[in-house]
Amino acid sequence: KSWSVKDIAVEIGRAFDSAMQETNILKQPIPDFYLPYLKKNQYPEGIRPLLRDAIVYLAIQHLQNQQFWSASEMNQVYKLKLDNLLSFSNTNRINAGDPTKHPLLKISSWLGEHSQFHEKRGEKEAGLEARYVMLEIAHGAFQNETDREIIQKALRASQKANAKLSWWARGQALLSTMIQQEDRPGKLIDALREAHLGAEKYPNSVGGQMCAALEFQINRPEFSLSAMTVDSAMKRSVLIDYKNIQKLYFRAYAIDWEKEIKASPSNGFLNVLDPTKLRSLLSESRKPAAAWPMFLEPTRDYASHRAFSDTPKLAPGLYVILASMDEGFRENENLVEAARIMVGDIVLNLKNQTDGTVEVKTISGSSGKILPGVRVSLFRFNWQGGVPQEMISETTSASGMAKFREPKHLPSEYWMYALLARKAGETAITNQNVYFSTEGAEVPIK
Repeated sequence: KSWSVKDIAVEIGRAFDSAMQETNILKQPIPDFYLPYLKKNQYPEGIRPLLRDAIVYLAIQHLQNQQFWSASEMNQVYKLKLDNLLSFSNTNRINAGDPTKHPLLKISSWLGEHSQFHEKRGEKEAGLEARYVMLEIAHGAFQNETDREIIQKALRASQKANAKLSWWARGQALLSTMIQQEDRPGKLIDALREAHLGAEKYPNSVGGQMCAALEFQINRPEFSLSAMTVDSAMKRSVLIDYKNIQKLYFRAYAIDWEKEIKASPSNGFLNVLDPTKLRSLLSESRKPAAAWPMFLEPTRDYASHRAFSDTPKLAPGLYVILASMDEGFRENENLVEAARIMVGDIVLNLKNQTDGTVEVKTISGSSGKILPGVRVSLFRFNWQGGVPQEMISETTSASGMAKFREPKHLPSEYWMYALLARKAGETAITNQNVYFSTEGAEVPIK
């Protein structure tokens, strides 16, 4: 007999159903003879203390695995009564191996019964953990904004009723995480407040430490850097995405692109942003071509914001722009990001043709006028070593046009291509690999 995915899921569920029949042993801590097969969790004492907890939460992990859900089960989540799932209206455990019941109904019944089991034994925090897990699973399954408001309301009610338990802080971490996933301005302010409450009230608990980690994450300074592939000097060429930073320091280092091509292995065309190369720029104590600070608007909502920096007056050529939170660009306890830019006026406009060639037009970035007489070279490279090879060079016509065909190679070889243009001391490069293909090419209308 060949088994379907559903057959496998049912049999796994039946195995958990069978295990739950061993009521006496399940009420004990995990026996030593199970230890080679079960890795001890890092929950505090009293949260998931019994063999029963291990079986229940492994069963829940199986039931929420959507690889075992049918298409109809995936599509019918919205038909389930969310309030009933969250309130544990059914504490009679539905068999995990019952193929007729929706997985979320089974999860709610298992966690409801399990929460009730612990509460009857006076193990309030263990019972609360089952509620947190149900809320967490429901939040992942129900994506609608109204449904998530219901889930968050249920969590807040649970928090209000259980504030004297140290595991309450775990609920604050869950609440903060839910708020962060909302789609509204100011959400991180509210998420930080809830995490702070948990970290402040129970700082030494695991839940409190989870809240402290979320506080750190929201408050953590971050930024990223990107730049135009080619642009003139003194233009708004550098983009900064940032949060929790008020000042950055910039340096621009001139790179000899011809030397770089000949000396670099083929881990990309002019891959001057390799971390090893960036470290060497700073460690060599090289004087940058330019350096400048930039003040940033405060991000009082803790969210990521955008700013632009003009490049200073730079001679035409290839540059690495480095930005640092620290003026000295120290490596430790600091953030340093990098971007590559070719300063110049030549812009390359590429178009795939129906015959498999690539047509290149060279134009002036500042005026938009056609640039004739530009030498354009096709380089090929791969990831197997060696340096990029200059294969073909063409000079653009009076209309600024040049055409390239893919160089011949063995069928077993795979090459990537890039274009580099030169004229009167200025250089330009393509911002992506060049592909020789008729797909997406313009088809002439007859």
